[in-house]
Amino acid sequence: MAAKPENTFRGKVHKHLPPSVYHMKTSNPYLGGVWDDYYESPRGILWVEYKFVEKLPRILTPNMSPLQLNWGKRLLSNGIPCAVCVGVGRGTGTQAVWLEDEAWATSIPRAELDLYTVTEIADVIAESIRMGG
Repeated sequence: MAAKPENTFRGKVHKHLPPSVYHMKTSNPYLGGVWDDYYESPRGILWVEYKFVEKLPRILTPNMSPLQLNWGKRLLSNGIPCAVCVGVGRGTGTQAVWLEDEAWATSIPRAELDLYTVTEIADVIAESIRMGG
Protein backbone atom coordinates (compact mmCIF):
# COMPACT_ATOMS: atom_id res chain seq x y z
CA MET A 1 0.00 0.00 0.00
CA ALA A 2 1.38 3.41 -0.97
CA ALA A 3 2.03 5.95 1.76
CA LYS A 4 -0.35 8.88 2.05
CA PRO A 5 1.07 12.18 0.74
CA GLU A 6 0.98 13.62 4.28
CA ASN A 7 3.21 10.81 5.59
CA THR A 8 5.56 11.00 2.62
CA PHE A 9 5.89 14.73 3.20
CA ARG A 10 6.59 14.17 6.94
CA GLY A 11 9.35 11.75 5.97
CA LYS A 12 10.95 14.38 3.75
CA VAL A 13 11.00 16.87 6.62
CA HIS A 14 12.43 14.29 9.02
CA LYS A 15 15.32 13.50 6.65
CA HIS A 16 16.52 17.08 7.18
CA LEU A 17 16.31 17.11 10.99
CA PRO A 18 19.62 17.10 12.86
CA PRO A 19 20.34 13.82 14.68
CA SER A 20 20.09 15.66 18.01
CA VAL A 21 16.33 16.19 17.50
CA TYR A 22 14.28 13.42 19.07
CA HIS A 23 11.00 12.87 17.25
CA MET A 24 8.20 10.41 17.64
CA LYS A 25 5.21 9.73 15.41
CA THR A 26 2.18 9.47 17.67
CA SER A 27 -0.76 7.32 16.77
CA ASN A 28 -3.47 6.18 19.10
CA PRO A 29 -6.46 4.30 17.70
CA TYR A 30 -8.23 4.67 21.05
CA LEU A 31 -7.85 8.41 21.45
CA GLY A 32 -8.78 10.73 18.59
CA GLY A 33 -7.28 14.15 18.07
CA VAL A 34 -3.72 13.43 19.18
CA TRP A 35 -1.37 15.45 17.00
CA ASP A 36 0.97 13.67 14.58
CA ASP A 37 4.47 14.25 15.91
CA TYR A 38 6.26 15.07 19.14
CA TYR A 39 9.73 16.67 19.01
CA GLU A 40 12.13 17.13 21.91
CA SER A 41 15.56 18.41 22.85
CA PRO A 42 17.08 19.15 26.26
CA ARG A 43 15.84 22.74 25.88
CA GLY A 44 12.28 22.31 24.67
CA ILE A 45 9.44 20.36 23.12
CA LEU A 46 7.08 20.87 20.20
CA TRP A 47 3.95 19.13 18.92
CA VAL A 48 3.18 19.29 15.19
CA GLU A 49 0.08 18.29 13.28
CA TYR A 50 0.76 17.60 9.59
CA LYS A 51 -1.74 18.27 6.82
CA PHE A 52 -1.34 18.12 3.04
CA VAL A 53 -2.93 19.86 0.05
CA GLU A 54 -2.00 19.34 -3.59
CA LYS A 55 -2.57 22.99 -4.44
CA LEU A 56 -2.62 25.95 -2.09
CA PRO A 57 -6.20 27.27 -2.06
CA ARG A 58 -7.13 30.95 -2.26
CA ILE A 59 -7.97 30.75 1.45
CA LEU A 60 -6.26 28.11 3.58
CA THR A 61 -8.25 26.51 6.37
CA PRO A 62 -6.35 23.48 7.68
CA ASN A 63 -8.58 20.41 7.72
CA MET A 64 -8.53 19.97 11.50
CA SER A 65 -11.06 17.75 13.25
CA PRO A 66 -12.80 19.17 16.33
CA LEU A 67 -10.70 16.79 18.48
CA GLN A 68 -7.47 18.03 16.85
CA LEU A 69 -8.51 21.64 17.41
CA ASN A 70 -9.23 20.88 21.07
CA TRP A 71 -5.88 19.08 21.45
CA GLY A 72 -3.99 22.09 20.04
CA LYS A 73 -5.90 24.63 22.12
CA ARG A 74 -5.24 22.55 25.25
CA LEU A 75 -1.53 22.41 24.43
CA LEU A 76 -1.40 26.19 24.06
CA SER A 77 -3.41 26.82 27.23
CA ASN A 78 -0.85 24.68 29.10
CA GLY A 79 2.06 26.62 27.62
CA ILE A 80 3.16 23.76 25.35
CA PRO A 81 4.42 24.87 21.91
CA CYS A 82 2.59 23.50 18.90
CA ALA A 83 2.21 24.19 15.19
CA VAL A 84 0.50 22.87 12.09
CA CYS A 85 2.58 22.17 9.00
CA VAL A 86 0.65 22.03 5.72
CA GLY A 87 2.60 20.32 2.95
CA VAL A 88 1.86 21.68 -0.51
CA GLY A 89 2.45 20.11 -3.92
CA ARG A 90 1.44 17.41 -6.32
CA GLY A 91 2.18 13.93 -5.09
CA THR A 92 4.51 14.25 -2.13
CA GLY A 93 5.05 18.00 -1.86
CA THR A 94 8.17 20.08 -1.67
CA GLN A 95 6.90 23.19 0.08
CA ALA A 96 4.95 23.90 3.24
CA VAL A 97 3.08 26.47 5.26
CA TRP A 98 3.96 26.74 8.98
CA LEU A 99 1.15 27.89 11.28
CA GLU A 100 1.67 28.78 14.95
CA ASP A 101 -0.22 30.56 17.73
CA GLU A 102 -3.64 29.24 16.80
CA ALA A 103 -3.31 30.50 13.22
CA TRP A 104 -4.15 26.86 12.42
CA ALA A 105 -7.64 27.42 13.84
CA THR A 106 -8.48 30.19 11.35
CA SER A 107 -8.78 30.78 7.61
CA ILE A 108 -5.85 32.64 6.06
CA PRO A 109 -5.72 34.20 2.58
CA ARG A 110 -2.99 32.74 0.35
CA ALA A 111 -1.41 36.20 -0.03
CA GLU A 112 -0.66 36.24 3.73
CA LEU A 113 1.07 32.84 3.76
CA ASP A 114 4.79 32.16 3.56
CA LEU A 115 5.96 29.02 1.78
CA TYR A 116 8.97 27.11 3.11
CA THR A 117 11.02 24.25 1.72
CA VAL A 118 11.19 20.95 3.61
CA THR A 119 14.72 21.88 4.69
CA GLU A 120 13.48 25.20 6.09
CA ILE A 121 10.65 23.44 7.95
CA ALA A 122 13.18 21.04 9.52
CA ASP A 123 15.23 24.09 10.56
CA VAL A 124 12.14 25.74 12.10
CA ILE A 125 11.41 22.59 14.11
CA ALA A 126 15.01 22.25 15.30
CA GLU A 127 15.24 25.93 16.22
CA SER A 128 11.88 25.85 18.03
CA ILE A 129 12.99 23.11 20.40
CA ARG A 130 16.49 24.61 20.84
CA MET A 131 14.91 27.83 22.05
CA GLY A 132 12.50 26.09 24.39
CA GLY A 133 9.42 26.48 22.19
